[in-house]
Amino acid sequence: MQIPNIDRIIPAILAVNSNGNPQPKASNLRLLYWAGSLSTNNSWTFTSSLNGSSTVSTYPYAGHLDNPVTPTEDLNFGIPREVYYVIAQTDQYTDKNLYNKYYRQFIAEISDRNSKILTAYFYLTPVDILTLDFQNKIYIDGQYYRLNKVFDYNPIVTTVTKCELLKIKEGVPFTATTKKVYGGGDVGIGVEDTTPSYRMAGGSTGSKEQMNYNANRMSNFSTGDGNYISPTATAIIISGSKISVGDECNRVSVFNSSGVTVEGGTTDVTVINSSGITVRESGAIVIANNFIKNVSAKIKRVTSAYTLSESDEILLCSGTFTVTTQKTSTMLNKIYNIKNIGAGTITVSGSTYDTAASLTLAANDSYTIIFESPTQGYCVI
Repeated sequence: MQIPNIDRIIPAILAVNSNGNPQPKASNLRLLYWAGSLSTNNSWTFTSSLNGSSTVSTYPYAGHLDNPVTPTEDLNFGIPREVYYVIAQTDQYTDKNLYNKYYRQFIAEISDRNSKILTAYFYLTPVDILTLDFQNKIYIDGQYYRLNKVFDYNPIVTTVTKCELLKIKEGVPFTATTKKVYGGGDVGIGVEDTTPSYRMAGGSTGSKEQMNYNANRMSNFSTGDGNYISPTATAIIISGSKISVGDECNRVSVFNSSGVTVEGGTTDVTVINSSGITVRESGAIVIANNFIKNVSAKIKRVTSAYTLSESDEILLCSGTFTVTTQKTSTMLNKIYNIKNIGAGTITVSGSTYDTAASLTLAANDSYTIIFESPTQGYCVI
């Protein structure tokens, strides 16, 4: 399970109570994989009696998967119907569990309607019995069989012995596969699926091709495939696919988009017609993958020579120096505000502004610039 509002995953067995909410379930001792230290975005403090306290950005992981994000082995006997943690939708879930790895072929052979049991009599010597191996394949009349039983072998009598053999249904060993995490469930008897449903406390589970968690909350709405809304997020509207909204987000709208991630704690975000992006700042407006505006604009005070970066929004300058703009494509379609709040003179250079090679800002002057190309900017206000 995942610790609420924290990305660390710990082993636990949960049951669903009568209200449909997960709660801890008593269990016996069990084996777990030790996967060493995994990174975490939520640092924590480790206190040692010998070395004191230190801030740690990793945590020790043990669980039924050899790795919770990129698993290749599963100690469970089968694929779980639900898991109570959230991982990126591009990650994989494995079907290499104990059943598929060790028992699947045998169970298929004895339960399949096309299985065949052959009873025959063979002359077996004491050496045959000594070296007997039920894993060996026996070839009879163009078909491979596996020995299942030997009846009443008598080593002191020279005679044939009754044996039961099972027709081998699959001669090819099991090969593990993985699938992208869209959530399992809604599968019938005999239908295999290699992903479980993913669920957090207070959220809803997804169907086989859809993971619109938490969309049923009164304040949230989601349509499309593979979307995730954190149970702690509110006022969320999503229309698209593979869109993820993190913990404690508020007032987020994503329309006609795919592969968009809105990181936890972000508010007042609007994304339209965009794909494959991550939004980390509150107040962001993104249209067709272009950052248009941040309504909670950053203000930076500058008192000496400065190079404008793509993350800047408002510069309040005082003194006499030059602000240089970078000639990079990341400056495109963003608005930069520069104001001289001192008595000196501020020079802006590095590109062409309207038709001027540079801008000069006297006391209380200001310019708002938008770049059409890395070398061409326009004063829009």
